[in-house]
This record gives sequence, C-alpha cells and structure tokens, in this order.
Amino acid sequence: MNLKILPNVITVIRIVIGLILIVSLFYSHSITPSSLLILIVVGITDFIDGYLARKLKAESGWGSLLDPLADKIVITGVFCFLFTIDLIDGWFLIAFIFREVVQIILRVLSFTHRIGKAIKTLYISKIKTGLCYLLCIVLFIGKMYSDLMNLLRQIHGIIVIEVLILILAYMGWFYYYLSKSGNFKSDESFN
Repeated sequence: MNLKILPNVITVIRIVIGLILIVSLFYSHSITPSSLLILIVVGITDFIDGYLARKLKAESGWGSLLDPLADKIVITGVFCFLFTIDLIDGWFLIAFIFREVVQIILRVLSFTHRIGKAIKTLYISKIKTGLCYLLCIVLFIGKMYSDLMNLLRQIHGIIVIEVLILILAYMGWFYYYLSKSGNFKSDESFN
C-alpha cells in the first residue's frame, strides 16, 4: 500500500466509525462505556491522520476536505444526540450547525476552485474541534457518572464550554476576513 494514502484511509475509517457511533447512540438512546471508547478512538484518529499526513508529506486536497468533514459529521451527529437527551442547549446546537453547514459549503467551493489543492485549516479551528471532542467525552462520562454531571451543572461548565466553542468557531471567520482584507497575513483556510 502506498503510505501517502494512509492519512486519507484513516479519515474515511473515522467517518465510517463515527456514523456507526451516531446510529448506535440514536438506536440505543443511551451512552455506554463502549460508545465512550469509540468516541475517544475517533478523536484520537483525528490527531493521527493529520500527524501522518504531515510526517509522510502526504497532505492533499482530498485530505484537507475529508478531515474537517469527518469532524463535522461526527461532532454534529453526537451533538444532535446530546441535545435529544438534554445535555446540550438548543441555541448552541442551532448556532453550531449553522456555522458547520456554512463551513462545509465554503470548504467545498474552495476545494473545487483550487482544483484539489490542500486547504490549510486555522489553528484556532483545530482548538475548537479538540474542545468539541472534549465536551462530548466529558458529557458521555457525566451521563455515566451523575456526580460529574451535577458538578458541571453546578459550576455552569457546559454552558461555558458551549460559549467558548462558538466564540472560537465564529472567530475563525473574523480572522479569515481580516487576513483577506490585508490586515493580517495568512494562507490558512477558515475551517
């Protein structure tokens, strides 16, 4: 196997595993230790495929399209499930999904205009994605251990993380706009 395609193969596997996780969450309507483990594995593979792409010098246009798409599919699906069991707020979910849908459209348009060239992602967007996975993992654990959930609710931890995720998500748009207006220099996309 050509090692240069390995990061994209891992990304596709992440999409498939993520979809299986989402379907199983909605089917069973519960969070289990195995669903937590699958979520953690999906989050780790997000790091691994990016690391391998850089290490193998295998960054590609398809990879730069598929990797954030995988995150958007998994995180949005898990957030939708968490909303159905009252663990995240509706206003947050709507604002998050709106941003992610716009991002998918913009990323696909950018990909088609660049004719398959790699599109860099803002570092701030990588932090946002990591924070999204962290929120999902913490809420999965909190659902299994009520003491943690009670603490999160008591200190308003969930809403604080929701607001932080949205600030990071929408801040990327402002950063990108400023870079295009000449106020900042950046060759990064605004995923």
